[in-house]
Amino acid sequence: MATKDPEKIKAKKQRELERRKWLRANDADWRDAQNARDRTRRASDPKWRDMINARARRRDKERASADPTLRQRWNERQRRYRSEVTLWCKLRCSSLRRKSERLGLPFDLTPADIPVPALCPVLGLELRLDGDMNSPNRPTVDRLLPESGYVRGNVRVISHRANTLKRDCIDPKELRAVADYIERELEGATASAEDMFKQVGGQDADNGR
Repeated sequence: MATKDPEKIKAKKQRELERRKWLRANDADWRDAQNARDRTRRASDPKWRDMINARARRRDKERASADPTLRQRWNERQRRYRSEVTLWCKLRCSSLRRKSERLGLPFDLTPADIPVPALCPVLGLELRLDGDMNSPNRPTVDRLLPESGYVRGNVRVISHRANTLKRDCIDPKELRAVADYIERELEGATASAEDMFKQVGGQDADNGR
């Protein structure tokens, strides 16, 4: 059996990479078909998806090490992402598509389907793109029915705080029950505290006589 020449194998792989790079840049039909195949494989093959993600992280790390200004450009992009509504919608849509592929959920959103309102429709908080990623005022995309995926008509943009509160519950009856319980217990605690203060005040008055 003839021994395979490592140099020839390496050169062949390089030619294939160059061919794919040229096709991706110049052939829209090939690029769309390849992207569709990649999305399907990402959804069905977790090991392959993790391998591709790890390779991308290594490549990004090498690029950042070789180009000190690259990290600055990435940070600037993140600042723009946090401050520009149009860019936020675009990048958030891409992120949700990848999440849907990973979880096997339906997805058909475009950036126009997730407009950011001025106020949170749940809590009335002002939605702000600046600040910390976990800020209560940060906009987030919420699914009305989680199992239906990120599709038109099933998503709303609400505050991070509101999304956190309803993360584990979508049944309005359960949410109302929790709200009634908190209100009832707070009223009871307030009444108990008032009674205690009255008792303490009465004892102080008796001691002063």
